[in-house]
Amino acid sequence: MSAWIKFLQSQEPCPARSEMLKYASAQEAWDGIHRADYLLWLAGLMAGRKCWPDHRHVVRMAVACAIRALKYVQDGNGTPREAVEAAEAWTLNPTDANRQKALEAAEACLDKHPNVPAWEAWACWACACAALSVSDPRRAKGSAAGDATTPEEMKFQAGLVRVRWPMVEEA
Repeated sequence: MSAWIKFLQSQEPCPARSEMLKYASAQEAWDGIHRADYLLWLAGLMAGRKCWPDHRHVVRMAVACAIRALKYVQDGNGTPREAVEAAEAWTLNPTDANRQKALEAAEACLDKHPNVPAWEAWACWACACAALSVSDPRRAKGSAAGDATTPEEMKFQAGLVRVRWPMVEEA
C-alpha cells in the first residue's frame, strides 16, 4: 500500500477523502479532481509540507474561490466582501492584527448568513470560510462552491486552485 493511500486512510472519512482514494498518487488526485473544495481540503491538510502550498497560499486559493461567490451578494451587504478583503490582507501581511480583523469579518459575515436568501447565504459562508482560513488552513475548503453550484463552476474553481499551485508531492 502506498504512502499516499496510508495517509488518506489516516484522515477522517469525508467525501473529499473518498474521492482522493480513487487516485494512485497525490499528483494524480490533484490533477484529476474537478472540485475546488476537495482540493482545498487536501491543501489545508498538507499546508506547509515540502512541495505543498504554505498557509498563506492556501488562504489565497480560498480567496480566489470565494471571490466568485460575491456575485450572489445583494447590494448593501458588504460583509462578505469585507471578509474576503480581510483574508487577502492577511496573506500580504500575516500579523496578529490582520488575523483578528479577518476573524471578526468572518464572524460578521456569518451573523448575516441565516437572514438572507439561499444563494447569498452560501456566498456569505464561502467568504467567511476564506477569512476563517487565516487561523486554520483546513477551513479553506468551505470557500469553494462544492455542491452549491454547477459542475462547470466547480471545475472552473478547481482550475483556480491548480493554477496557484500546479505540482504537489506525495503525503
